[in-house]
Amino acid sequence: MATVASARSLSIAAALTAGGLSAANSITSGKAPRLATAFGAFGLAIGLTALAGFAPGVAAAFAITVILTALLTSGAATITRITRNVFS
Repeated sequence: MATVASARSLSIAAALTAGGLSAANSITSGKAPRLATAFGAFGLAIGLTALAGFAPGVAAAFAITVILTALLTSGAATITRITRNVFS
């Protein structure tokens, strides 16, 4: 069972993970990170921490889903691009 504090911590971690991986993906693909990435991560953190006050279990589950999705999409693309540059 998730507490409000743990759900808020997961929400902030989800926002940092999604925003950070999105920025890293932009940098490794040769583009400048967009300001929309920072605003999107900030909005995600605010939304999830607000949801954690009402339904901490739902906020924690959504935060974990965001983290896993970011790792599987932006994270995988970034890791693939970095390893391709290192080994080529």
